[in-house]
Parts: sequence; structure tokens; C-alpha cells
Amino acid sequence: QTLAELELETAQNSEFCLNLCLGYTARDEMTHAVRCMSEGVAAGKLRVTDITEALFEECLYTGELPPVDLLVRTSGVVRLSDYMMWQANFAALQFVKVFW
Repeated sequence: QTLAELELETAQNSEFCLNLCLGYTARDEMTHAVRCMSEGVAAGKLRVTDITEALFEECLYTGELPPVDLLVRTSGVVRLSDYMMWQANFAALQFVKVFW
């Protein structure tokens, strides 16, 4: 309910984009993207030479979202733990001790 309320309260905001990764792993996301491209090749919609970093990024769950500028990891753990491994390549990382 809290997430739904937050979404309603911020629906008109357009300056920032907030991603909450719940029940998510980058390995699953990347596997999904590769499978999506493979299915396109098998169906004849794509050639192997069409597969690029840009296409891979489009096939990620975050494909339509802007690049990640800041990734905040809560709980005091100083590691990404399989979160947004592709998207975080140029992001600023912040590790905080607070557990949300």
C-alpha cells in the first residue's frame, strides 16, 4: 500500500525517475534480454549482426528508462549484490547503513 501511495503522490513529477528493485536480480534480467534477442533471431526478425549493446539495453527491464545516475544500496552492505549490474556502469554508488 505504501508504494501505491507513493506512486500516486509523485505521478505528476517528471524531473526524476526512481527505480525500486524488489525481488529482482540482474542475472535474471540479463538472461531475459538474451532470450528475447535469441527468440528474435530464431523467428527471423533479427540477424545475429543486429545484436548490439543498444539492442541489449532495450531488452532489459529498464529499457525505456533513463540511465541510472545514482544507485543507493541500503543496509550497510558495500556491494551491489546483483542489482542493476549493466545499468550501474556509470552511476554514482552510495552505500548507507540504514535498512529500509
